[in-house]
Amino acid sequence: MFFEIGSSVVMAGVAGYTFLYQSGNANDNSKIQRIAANSGLTVKEGKKTRTIQLLRKTKYDWGFEYVYRVPLGLSFSDFQNKRDQLQDGLNNKSSLLNITLDDVLTIDFKKDLLQQLKDLFKEKKSQKEIELFYDGALKIRVYSKLMPEAIEWDETLLEKCKGWKVPIGETRDTFISHDFEKTPHMLVGGSTGGGKSSFLDMVICHLLNNQTENVKFHLIDLKGGVEFFRFKDCKQVVSYAEEPDEALQCLESATNKIKELQETFRKRGVRNCKEAGIKERHFIIIDEIAEISSADEPDKEVKKIKEQCEYHISQIARIGRSQGFRIITATQHPTQDYVPKSVKRNSDARLCFRVRDAVASKVVLDTTGGESLPKVVGRAIYQDKGENTTVQLPYLETGTMDKMTHPHIVIRARKEEGSTKESDKTNGQNRKEGATGGTDTLVIEETELS
Repeated sequence: MFFEIGSSVVMAGVAGYTFLYQSGNANDNSKIQRIAANSGLTVKEGKKTRTIQLLRKTKYDWGFEYVYRVPLGLSFSDFQNKRDQLQDGLNNKSSLLNITLDDVLTIDFKKDLLQQLKDLFKEKKSQKEIELFYDGALKIRVYSKLMPEAIEWDETLLEKCKGWKVPIGETRDTFISHDFEKTPHMLVGGSTGGGKSSFLDMVICHLLNNQTENVKFHLIDLKGGVEFFRFKDCKQVVSYAEEPDEALQCLESATNKIKELQETFRKRGVRNCKEAGIKERHFIIIDEIAEISSADEPDKEVKKIKEQCEYHISQIARIGRSQGFRIITATQHPTQDYVPKSVKRNSDARLCFRVRDAVASKVVLDTTGGESLPKVVGRAIYQDKGENTTVQLPYLETGTMDKMTHPHIVIRARKEEGSTKESDKTNGQNRKEGATGGTDTLVIEETELS
């Protein structure tokens, strides 16, 4: 009997604390308004001082969304600049426990009650995070659940993302993928070490395994070949480049292929690769696009090559979709000079990792926010047709990546000692197996396909 009474008291106490906690969450509005006023987010109108005014409050599984009217004279950037003050102010408690009634009902009173309560309190300690948006009114989302800081890639993602879908990552409450059939071109930006190149590697590995017979890659690695070298001998790679002149060959061959397909479609009376029954999709992946920007290039000959590259990229981005060509461009230097306007205009999908400042964020996303991302590898803002979502991308380990790539390696040429770079090229349409009269010898590698 004493046990039952004690249990009831404990249950009532925990339930009461839960109610108080949830009530505190609901009162975040008053705290937000106080923080805004105390941090200078106000305007003077005569003798009156005006600040944000609550329009509505909505409860979600992840927390609350507050929508405010912003007084004339304040901009969205004013609030973005005070994001840290708003978030820190909401977390200005000695301890914040996110306990729900469902959590209370999991307690087993036949076991060690005190230990279960300790474990529950320890597990449910949390830190609120906020995100700010503006669509004519200020939206502040207060999340009671933190974003995961690391996600490991696993094989279930191959099943989860079929067709031409690739994993993007996890939000606080759902998983997001990107479908290149619906949104064919993507711009990726972010500072060094944020996860940009890892994402490109994951995309290649995913499509190698899910679209083995249909995917064709044109890989342009302008970071000295350090990113895409493991893929260059895959049978799905039809062209590979590490220098601007090699990139031009890749892009020219892609443009010529598009024109050939256009002529074929005209003769057959079809409009696109789907109507033509063509399953192949060509992915042109460029890392780092700033290296083929003609802006600030002092060498006249190199500048001419880069201008031609920019022309072909523009052509492919504008007209390549119907012929099954997709472009993924990546840069760690997101500036107006380095990202071609045609690429931005035609890339409805954007992925922005942490960037240096608001200007760089606007180049990638056309809005700020990328500069405010936490310093977490793999954290990014995914934008699809104008809608932004903060995600944590899965990380694909190098060992797993090599295992996924190995079955697709084919016979390749090995350069003989003393042979010239020109005779060793395997770029564009020059990658022909079994060619004679050269200085290359064939090396047959035993793979899982042999």
